[in-house]
Amino acid sequence: ARPTPPTAHHGLFALFDSMVLIMGVLLWVSSLADAQRSSLVAAHISGVAAAVAAAVLTAMAYSWFTTGRLSTPMISHALTAALFASASAGMLPTGIAVLAGVLAALCAIPFAYWLKSRSGVRDDGGLYGALLLPSAAGVALTGLFATGQYLTGWAGVGPESYMNQPGLGVTGWLTGGDIGQFTAQAI
Repeated sequence: ARPTPPTAHHGLFALFDSMVLIMGVLLWVSSLADAQRSSLVAAHISGVAAAVAAAVLTAMAYSWFTTGRLSTPMISHALTAALFASASAGMLPTGIAVLAGVLAALCAIPFAYWLKSRSGVRDDGGLYGALLLPSAAGVALTGLFATGQYLTGWAGVGPESYMNQPGLGVTGWLTGGDIGQFTAQAI
């Protein structure tokens, strides 16, 4: 049986909803206190753009491969998932933000299809595939790969110094060698 694209009342409305989400994400990031005194906004915009572009390209390739046409609902679900997966993209290297976008698209489309058709879980709105799993992936990627350039950790860790480095912010386990942020993200 051929996979069916995720349901949407109208593809253009789905894309419009995704665009409204993008504007909301950008407004939220620009309102952060740390964004006012650093280049976090520019880093976040480039990280989100990389994640969204990767998710949209993955969704386009997947929909073309599986259905023989571009599916607006699939693209919209992947775009929305990428926004949730890249919620902390400003703290991630660009390559990891791209990985977050690809993972988000794979969660939003093939995993959501598998969840709906094979596991019996009712997820008609795509909550698990487009929101829950990409959000969890974004949290895990931040805990693993955050660069330490921006923002402070929980309990104000890092505004003066952290791990004997002045101004070090949220640092991932694999990039900074400290499991603390990964543990905080997991909690």
